Amino acid sequence: MEALTLYDKISNAKKNNRQIFFYCSAAAMGSCKSKRNISRYKRILPTAIAKTICEREQKFKSYSESLLERNGIFGGKTKKDVLRSNEILKDLVKNDNQIINVLNRVVDFRNYEKFQWFTINWNIEQRLDNLLRATDTLSKQVTALKQQNNKLQANNRWLIVLAVALFILSVVLIIKHSALLKTIRTACSNYPLY
Repeated sequence: MEALTLYDKISNAKKNNRQIFFYCSAAAMGSCKSKRNISRYKRILPTAIAKTICEREQKFKSYSESLLERNGIFGGKTKKDVLRSNEILKDLVKNDNQIINVLNRVVDFRNYEKFQWFTINWNIEQRLDNLLRATDTLSKQVTALKQQNNKLQANNRWLIVLAVALFILSVVLIIKHSALLKTIRTACSNYPLY
């Protein structure tokens, strides 16, 4: 049975960039010929990394083949074979450096995104705290105004009762006063003043 594929290793691995690079570079030694594998790389890593990993795989295959070449006398390696292997190895190192640079850019971008989310989250928390403080202050003001309103309504009731009592008293006094005036007029009409 074949070992786990690159996609399986990366999806099962923790999202640590070193592990991703290790799995990509180790799995890039496998097959990258099919479009299916390339699409797996593209889903996991940016397009530049997927392309670079495929190039690395091809260079590693040619390096492996160059190590097996023995064009010398008695099946030994010639100087040209060794130089060719070294050139391919240098290209592999350049390719690996490109992969590391791209991964560093990805990490920097992710760190930037995390910082942006942290900043946005912090701003939202600050606004939320301010709104909660404002809500608390307003609710305290509302309860104070309700208490004041209840006191004023209680005072209004007493004022209404007092006003009705004064009105009734004034009506009674007017009636008594008019009755008193009637009796005085009737009494004065019985005695002429001249």
